[in-house]
Amino acid sequence: MTPNRTHSHDSDDRSIVRKATSALAAVLITAIILVSPVSAQTGVVVQVPDAEYSFGQHITFFLKATSEATITQVNLFFRVQGETDATVVPSIPFDPGLEVSIEYAYSLVEHNVPPFAPITYWWEVHDEAGGYARSEDRLLYYADNRYEWQHIREKRQDVNWGVSWVKGDASFGQAALDVAAASLDEINRELRAPVPGDIQIYIYPKEEDLRSALNLSGYDWAGGQARPELGAILVGIADDTVAKGEMERLIPHELTHLLVYEKIGRTLGRVPPWLDEGLASLNERRPDPDRKVLVEQALNQDRLIPLQVLCAPFPMDENAARLAYAQSASVVGYLREEYGSQVIRDLLAAYADDISCDAGVSRVLGKDLHALDSSWRAELSHQGQAVTVLKNSQVWLALWLLTVLLALPLLGVLRQGSQKHE
Repeated sequence: MTPNRTHSHDSDDRSIVRKATSALAAVLITAIILVSPVSAQTGVVVQVPDAEYSFGQHITFFLKATSEATITQVNLFFRVQGETDATVVPSIPFDPGLEVSIEYAYSLVEHNVPPFAPITYWWEVHDEAGGYARSEDRLLYYADNRYEWQHIREKRQDVNWGVSWVKGDASFGQAALDVAAASLDEINRELRAPVPGDIQIYIYPKEEDLRSALNLSGYDWAGGQARPELGAILVGIADDTVAKGEMERLIPHELTHLLVYEKIGRTLGRVPPWLDEGLASLNERRPDPDRKVLVEQALNQDRLIPLQVLCAPFPMDENAARLAYAQSASVVGYLREEYGSQVIRDLLAAYADDISCDAGVSRVLGKDLHALDSSWRAELSHQGQAVTVLKNSQVWLALWLLTVLLALPLLGVLRQGSQKHE
């Protein structure tokens, strides 16, 4: 029985030691708090009501904050989805006090925010005693609320499709979704890119409405825009007799940009415009019929744009830009015919390494950009000569047929005269 009693005394002793240690620790912690500077505490309490916006005009952010010391500084932060850096609005004007209420309108006239972008925002509040608080993140969905949108959603294979449109019945939205799903499959047979899990298509009633939303600063001829970082495309298509054709032209073009974005590692700006836009133009299910004519005319008039120039963003002028698009499509078509679809994937893989426009061509083709430009132009000239020969042959054939047709009645008369003599 003795061992048990001895163990009980040891346990009691250790319990007393633990209690004493805990008490001492509590005293020390209290002492540290009492001698610490006030900045280690914070009496700032922040409330953030929902933000409001007038599309294209301003976003109004609200804040309510209280503190045990006078609030002296308030900063607003927000980040548009797809952007790496947050926008900072420092030192917002207000009347310092123990309680502040702020209603701040951020102008969108000079600071364009893309339509339908989710925006994350938060506040930081400081008081004169060194107190500080950061609000929780809030989310604002910046939809174009100038219109009443209709919506359909449908999952096909691994993609959650969404189509939003303004004018037209349900068949209009369904037609757009059908074109998009079929086009994605066709385009990706060549690209073999990861497919986004969600793709949203917004269809404005006409191009002018789209331009108003995008504020394109001069690209007043554009019919669509891709926002790969949002998994969205925006197009302007009227609900009329040519709507299906416009869907087959615009939607595959913008979908190509989304897939290229996924293919190269979700980084914008790596692929040269001549390849990106050329591939997108070539993938249109109903391409612009004037495209070949533009290239032919430029070839005959010695106005073709050097391929090196098309490594930079396309010109703002509509006519020059249309030639740039048409020419880029012709170059990519030449590459596809000459080397096969694998060369497109190889070029995209090269540019995913963030190398220069010329270096990508050299790595894949074994020749520089100038050599590619020259070989493409030579092929164009050869095709042009073949077309000229064909046209000339058609003229002579037409003349021969006309001669035959004119001679037929005369042959008939001669035959009748011969029969009479018999």
